[in-house]
Amino acid sequence: AGWATMIRVIIASCISIVLVTGIMLLLGYLFRGRMFCVTPRQSIQLGSLAPMQFSASQLRDATNNFTDPLGNGAFGTVYKGTIEGKEVAVKKLHSKDGVIEKSGDVLDWSGRYKIVQGICSGLHYLHHELDQEQNIVHLDLKANNVLVSRGEGGDITSVKIADFGISKFFRMDLTHSYMEQIIGPKAYMAPEYLGKGRISPKADIYSFGVLILEIVTGQCAKVDDSSDDFITWVHGEWSKRDVRALIYVHDESLSSDCIVQAQNCIEIAMDCIQEDPNSRPDAEMIRQRLLRV
Repeated sequence: AGWATMIRVIIASCISIVLVTGIMLLLGYLFRGRMFCVTPRQSIQLGSLAPMQFSASQLRDATNNFTDPLGNGAFGTVYKGTIEGKEVAVKKLHSKDGVIEKSGDVLDWSGRYKIVQGICSGLHYLHHELDQEQNIVHLDLKANNVLVSRGEGGDITSVKIADFGISKFFRMDLTHSYMEQIIGPKAYMAPEYLGKGRISPKADIYSFGVLILEIVTGQCAKVDDSSDDFITWVHGEWSKRDVRALIYVHDESLSSDCIVQAQNCIEIAMDCIQEDPNSRPDAEMIRQRLLRV
């Protein structure tokens, strides 16, 4: 009787182990399927964002043999073009010894305010409108990567963010991610990206804040590959709340509306360059603040 009881216990234990193992394998299979299954909708979205390839002759035709430059960067010149009825920006790389040409034009305040609004619209598209499940973090937002078009009278007609060479897709359900290799101009880098490689849309917001301050003051943020001195100077001047001391324009007779707009831009920029990324506004909040004045 003792042996029979022991055998029944052993058999029952074996059956229990087999059942538990089977259930665990089944749950693991189902969980993995949910994690890695890609719906047709996701496939279509990702496919639509895949890069397109063009031959050199196609790009020459699209840009009318590179006759309409939009701007210059460290590595090339960007030209306006048309492909399949859509306006595009085509970057033609310089030779190894290429020289960067800088314009000496001074924009009036109205033009600079339009540029700030245009950059904000571009960031809003990348961070909020591109896709319901993922957005794009640019990671290289700086003056050289902002393309500006002018009309016949010299007025600003369009503002575009360019050069997505180091940009990254970013899932909307994440608060942040990390990069092993930190690339980009340090003067525009958010502290958390520069120090730890932490990226999120708020890293672009920090860069936008530095860029706004450059646009308002007419000063270059980059000094020895750092913007610390520039930001310290801005903090010092802004502590006096003297907006005119920070605005650089060729016409000193600014209207009261321009002063209000400039003050709004400075306040936004100071919020954008907060050390804590959670304290920075997002592109939607900035857009709403720009629309108020």
